[in-house]
Amino acid sequence: MAYRMRQYLSEEERAEVMEFLKQHSPNRYEFLSASDSRGRLRILHRAIEKYRMMERFRDHDPELYQRLLERFAAEDQIFALLKARQEGDSAVDEQLRDKVREVVASTLRERQRRIEKLEQQIELEKRRLEADEENIERLVDMQLERIQADHENETAPPDGYRDRPPPSQPVGAAR
Repeated sequence: MAYRMRQYLSEEERAEVMEFLKQHSPNRYEFLSASDSRGRLRILHRAIEKYRMMERFRDHDPELYQRLLERFAAEDQIFALLKARQEGDSAVDEQLRDKVREVVASTLRERQRRIEKLEQQIELEKRRLEADEENIERLVDMQLERIQADHENETAPPDGYRDRPPPSQPVGAAR
């Protein structure tokens, strides 16, 4: 596993992931920095996957990115609570349940948000379709022009070729 991870993760990206964890997931960062256990690689691999996924949204959908950061921080708190429970602290069970409830609620809100965005896209496409259906002849004209232009471009001789006589005609002969 360590070999494959090194293969796909540059030192620069590894440093970026560790800095990201330091800022947004201090409990996992501390664990990764202090541990040599086998679980360390699994945690690092998951952190890398989440980091890469979230980075895709940073510029594309800043609102979603912020929500993902908040969820990531809550998951970090869950990580700390699980570690405390693993070390024998059973008093964290209720906190753990509350934090997991928070993550589940966040996931459900995000699904609702995605559904709302998809509904907006569907409505926009319906309006576009309606407008296109009302202007079908204009669309036919535009498509016909494109097809004709493409055909002319595909079948036209290369530039400069028109000035040459056909191969069967000697150079200098009148056309």
